[in-house]
Amino acid sequence: MNCAKYQFEMHSYSDRDERDPGFAGMLAHVNACATCGLLFLQMRERDRGIATTMRAVMPPPGLEQRILTGWQHTRLGPERRVRRFPFSAWQLVAAMMVLAGVIGWKVYWQRTQAPTPASVARAAVALTGERSRLQYETPDRASILAWAGNQTGTRLQLAPNLDRVQFRGAKRVQIAQHPAVLLAMRYERRAALVVLPGFTVAVPSLGPQLFNWNHTSAAVWSDAHQTYALIFAGSQDDLNQYMHRMGIVS
Repeated sequence: MNCAKYQFEMHSYSDRDERDPGFAGMLAHVNACATCGLLFLQMRERDRGIATTMRAVMPPPGLEQRILTGWQHTRLGPERRVRRFPFSAWQLVAAMMVLAGVIGWKVYWQRTQAPTPASVARAAVALTGERSRLQYETPDRASILAWAGNQTGTRLQLAPNLDRVQFRGAKRVQIAQHPAVLLAMRYERRAALVVLPGFTVAVPSLGPQLFNWNHTSAAVWSDAHQTYALIFAGSQDDLNQYMHRMGIVS
């Protein structure tokens, strides 16, 4: 399956293209590939949100007529005179349409640039090699979390489902230009946890969302305070078994 090819085609797809034979291969692929299928659903939901935002910033009905009505003749003394403005009504309407477009494009750009679970997972997987290049090493879990909090300017506290996980060291990293920390597991050398304090992504499920690239898997989830990316040198099944064994998922 050529995921990259079909993920590129997703960007040019819209609801009106459902019967377009040119997208038949892409639609068949997203129905067969769990990762691309989830990404496709996220993109469609994001596009619908952008469309809703664009409608919200469009000039309200009747705006043009209200502008024209405001340009009525005004009496100054005994004579009726016309007060002229340096711009025509159509120019003002056009300017407001351009402004609405700029606002809509800004919202679109912010949303398309916002990290997704998939992009966070991919960035975390790219950090797999950093497990052997730690900046702070100690078997003391509390000391590691304190050091990590100092590196990110936060009081780092992990979710309760991570209470059984022990660490051997940490390193400051970045995910999507956001400060993060990589915590290397003490007893499972194939695993590491990347934490992004004060940063959340929308995960469309109740549990972690799983990904796999180049024989390395990642699970991404968020709580009310931060985002977690658990990376594991192995298959998604290996990662899932590890999470169950450590009580991360039940």
